Amino acid sequence: FDLEDRAESKELLKKSILLDPENHDVLYWASKFYSRIGNQKLAAPLIEKALSIAPFGPDERKAFRCRVYLGAFDFIKAEEAARELISLDDKRSIFLGSMFIAFIEAKTNRMSEAKITFRKILDDTKITKQQAIAQFRRYFSDGDPYYTFEFYNVLESISI
Repeated sequence: FDLEDRAESKELLKKSILLDPENHDVLYWASKFYSRIGNQKLAAPLIEKALSIAPFGPDERKAFRCRVYLGAFDFIKAEEAARELISLDDKRSIFLGSMFIAFIEAKTNRMSEAKITFRKILDDTKITKQQAIAQFRRYFSDGDPYYTFEFYNVLESISI
């Protein structure tokens, strides 16, 4: 976004939220916008409200909640969000949530836990470390360079 587009987008988001403050889609996309421009402080309450309105929405929204807290360096809330994602109990959510947990454990210097978590992911999915990382990176297809490179580097650093 250039500054003019960013200012215009902010105004449109503010108007959308004022017109329909209980619309979970508006809140979700506003949260995505604020997160993308690096304002996790505004993104977090918006995704929280979106999920409170539509708690049974797609797992991508719950995964995004984890990303918002990671972007804010709030590893406690990020880990809670990742565990909630795992509790959805479907294959994709378990994989994404577990990969987030491995990342958080490594990022917070709990390398022995990260190794155990990552080993469990590989054993459960029957894929290699490189395949797991590649599969996880596909989740970040929105092109966010922080997540793409940071997750790759941290996950690669976990020796299995």
